[in-house]
Amino acid sequence: MGGDYNSLTRAFDLRKPLEDFVASAIQRNENGEYDSLPSSLQHDELTISDWDTLQDIMDILEPFHHWQLKLQKKEHFGQLHDIFPAMDKLLGQLEESKQLYESI
Repeated sequence: MGGDYNSLTRAFDLRKPLEDFVASAIQRNENGEYDSLPSSLQHDELTISDWDTLQDIMDILEPFHHWQLKLQKKEHFGQLHDIFPAMDKLLGQLEESKQLYESI
């Protein structure tokens, strides 16, 4: 799960270059410069709505990332008294997210 959060963080850090690259590739494909690229490349371009959805996913994953890092510290050995508070907080976060997205 930490890898997904980190990947999304990196994608947002590189959002402008990623958008420029895909737009450029689509334009070159439309101009016939890349005969080997599939025409479905246009479906790889992320819309503002796609970026908003990715931000929502990142917001849901952030507490998991936080707790993962916190519980990986050397003083934590996977003891239940360390894990139960994390589980409580994460469950509460998921319930809040569920209510938020059910109301949309």
